[in-house]
Amino acid sequence: MKLKVRTACFSLLIVSVSSLTAQGINPEVVRLNKMAGERQGAHDWQSAERHYLHALDIAAKSEAGHIVATLHQNLGNLYVTENRYTDAEKQYRLSYDLLKAEYGEQNPKVAIALNLIGEMVCVEGRFGAGRPLFQRSVDILQSQKSPSDTDVATVLTNLAAAHWFLGNLSKAETVLGQATALFERAGKEQQPNVALALQVRSRIAEQGGDLPRAEAHCRQALLILEGSGHTQDLVAGLGTMGYILLRQKKLQEAQAKLERGLQLIRGDAAEESPVAAALMSNLAQCYHMQGKCHEAEPLFERAIGIDQRMLGPDHPNLLYAMQNYARFLRATKRKAAAKKAESYVRNHFDDAKRLNSGGNVVDVRQLLLEQKTHR
Repeated sequence: MKLKVRTACFSLLIVSVSSLTAQGINPEVVRLNKMAGERQGAHDWQSAERHYLHALDIAAKSEAGHIVATLHQNLGNLYVTENRYTDAEKQYRLSYDLLKAEYGEQNPKVAIALNLIGEMVCVEGRFGAGRPLFQRSVDILQSQKSPSDTDVATVLTNLAAAHWFLGNLSKAETVLGQATALFERAGKEQQPNVALALQVRSRIAEQGGDLPRAEAHCRQALLILEGSGHTQDLVAGLGTMGYILLRQKKLQEAQAKLERGLQLIRGDAAEESPVAAALMSNLAQCYHMQGKCHEAEPLFERAIGIDQRMLGPDHPNLLYAMQNYARFLRATKRKAAAKKAESYVRNHFDDAKRLNSGGNVVDVRQLLLEQKTHR
């Protein structure tokens, strides 16, 4: 079972829908899993969920643990597609428990399950809790006789991002260098993952104040992603580029990048995801900086609404969007509303720091699209 990179929210290095083909499996379980995957591919989330749950009900009574674990992972992947991250985490934890009971601690499938849990934990803003899950996953994968370079590099990228979120920039750079070397060794098909690493490097450079270097990394990543067929990765790259340009007050080009990113996911489930919310929040700020207040306000409000529905009340995405909206409200002479938003940010920023007390928390947005709350 190979890891697959999907750049939405955190890294979301989730496995694709796994088929059930081993002999001896209840044919009805196989049929339901296949139907669920087909309905998921058709964006019929409700039918897909119903089929997975039916398959799980049957499999729990008759099948081996790893079969049930595969169904839990498939259902978790569906929930990620729907931006139901808490539900996805629950399914991944159920899968992990079953795999560990059947194979023991050192199995690669257990490592993948740990990585999936780590991603969901980080999407929810608990980066300090996610980091040891990624480290444990890497340790298991590297302990194998013939570890997969791609799998190891994929989890290392997540680990590097967790270090970055927690303010450990030098450690993040070191781990990212290891991941990039493994991706490059794996060949051309891993170039989108090299682009992902470049974008993380860009954000590290930006956080260190080296905006020209950050922009150079972004442009190199976009050269790789253009025409790659990896739409979600390209959207993330455009978001990163838009933000770096915004930081440098290159407003026209920033606006073009952010608008294109939103256009690419229009009509898709990702249009109501935290990734879209981050694009909207940055674009709203770009409009505000150009005096386009009527265009900015609905984007701020929509971004905040998405983050409130999808993420926890202490998540950096929500805090960042509310902070920038508060600035917008002050600039448009609505001080009472601005004070209310600022009070929320102050109170919940303290909660976020306690949540990530394992490290030096930097209040930044989600991977590739997030920014510091306090400038």
